[in-house]
Amino acid sequence: MSPVSNFEATNNVAEYEALVAGLELVRSLGVWQILVRGDLKLMMNQIRGDCGIKNESLVKYHAKATSLAKSFVHIVFEHIPHSENEDADQFSKLATTYNDELPKEIYVEVREQRAYEETPAKIVLEES
Repeated sequence: MSPVSNFEATNNVAEYEALVAGLELVRSLGVWQILVRGDLKLMMNQIRGDCGIKNESLVKYHAKATSLAKSFVHIVFEHIPHSENEDADQFSKLATTYNDELPKEIYVEVREQRAYEETPAKIVLEES
């Protein structure tokens, strides 16, 4: 599922939104160990604690992402050059595609709020 927002976002905010959505998704699938590869060097350095964060909004995203990261038994954040990140290219193309043009196999989650503002959704399963 690819997250899309109904609010304006800088590239850095979009990267953090994708990180948080990805961590939430894999965590909900029961994953306990993960390698997170990203091509935005600044964000990877921030997440690893290698550099500080000046932007107030990014501080909130960082707090959300690091909180989620603590729920994993083992998590590694690795920077990879954009030229080597083919998955990112595919997702960036997807982000600029109108929903009517998307293949039916692709599900898009539209987020109304920023990731750090959202409260976790409660899922109720009923046995029938």
